[in-house]
Amino acid sequence: MHWVVVNGFSASEQKIYYTETADGKTYEYSYGEFQSNWDWRVGKGLASEALYKNGVEPKTMIWVDRVPPVVAQSQGTSSSRPVASLNLALDANNGTGNLYLYPNLDSTNNNHLWTITPLSDGYFMIISKRNGYALDANGGTKNLYLHPSPDTRNPNHYWRLTQVGGFYMITSRVNGYALDANGGTRNLYLHPNPDRGNSNHLWKIVDVGSYKAIGSALKN
Repeated sequence: MHWVVVNGFSASEQKIYYTETADGKTYEYSYGEFQSNWDWRVGKGLASEALYKNGVEPKTMIWVDRVPPVVAQSQGTSSSRPVASLNLALDANNGTGNLYLYPNLDSTNNNHLWTITPLSDGYFMIISKRNGYALDANGGTKNLYLHPSPDTRNPNHYWRLTQVGGFYMITSRVNGYALDANGGTRNLYLHPNPDRGNSNHLWKIVDVGSYKAIGSALKN
């Protein structure tokens, strides 16, 4: 059986983003390509007829039936598992100044807790529990900050989360630049060349109750 995991879609570009479980890599297809790429033949005879009557047709696409972790909270699901450990947790810095990386996750610190809300076209808004401010790309400059008024009309508040193995790459809608941990320093910024092989561009997202914590793939 061949499985893929759908990560998101773009209605405006008519694209679907998915992870191929055979190699762990993320790809994008047009709607038409996605529907026609795999032809699921179910054979002939009584077995085929029975499957057809239950909705399994020759070109049925099958993917992993699960809720991606980045949208679980928006769909009202939560995890009862213990909070995972996290290196270098994204810290809201009380909503003032630059965001930075704290040496480890403190699940009782609201600066480390975020909501990740689905928007249109496969993008998300990332909002701090500390004050409800939205992660803002600031026009794609190096000075990221938290905006006091989350705005679904503001592209600076739109972020794409692309799964890369057990991590995510977080890129801005403004210019496609990647959120960069900058070696684990206090000065996070947007890098113009997203790189799946660069740990500075990879982030782990874990459940903390009904919120999320975001941590760098870098080791502290």
